[in-house]
Amino acid sequence: MPEYIAPADAISTASDGSPIPLQPYIVQINKVDQTPSKKHAAQDKLELEILAPETALHNGQPVAVAGRKSINFYITYSKANLANCRDTLKKLGVEFDETKPWAVPSTDEVSSGAFTRIPEIQDITADLVGKQFVVKLSSEQQPERVPQPGQTKAKFSDPIKTDANGQVIYSTFYRANLIDRDDIISGVNDPVSL
Repeated sequence: MPEYIAPADAISTASDGSPIPLQPYIVQINKVDQTPSKKHAAQDKLELEILAPETALHNGQPVAVAGRKSINFYITYSKANLANCRDTLKKLGVEFDETKPWAVPSTDEVSSGAFTRIPEIQDITADLVGKQFVVKLSSEQQPERVPQPGQTKAKFSDPIKTDANGQVIYSTFYRANLIDRDDIISGVNDPVSL
């Protein structure tokens, strides 16, 4: 059961890099991006925002979490992953005809741009914007990175910064962990409460 803390007692404000302590959250789907995945598969990227609770405990200290964005939930449609997609959509509360076949594009069709989405299901998921559901979220503190020569900012692929003793130096940025089907607590058609 989450501990409720007055927002006035929070020690930070929610930002896109602030910590997300492991617990259930009410989130809202702010955008559904249907750009194909990097591996050339049809994909829905649900961009989420935490609505509640206002605060949560991180290392014993209250932090603001409501308003935290940069939380993405990916549903990637491939022939090998269809059963998982179906089960994820059902748990999310997306209603669709299970007897109607889905026209799943091949990676060649997606990479050529000839066929990049599954209209039978993605016409439905596009309407999820503004819907809310309850999901278990968490985040992971990110290490600092060493920028390569000529770069002004380090990239995620750059080497990790360490101190003189070889210990990793961590930044103040927390990346939201990926969400999977088991993290969904209640779907978009269920009453939303913690």
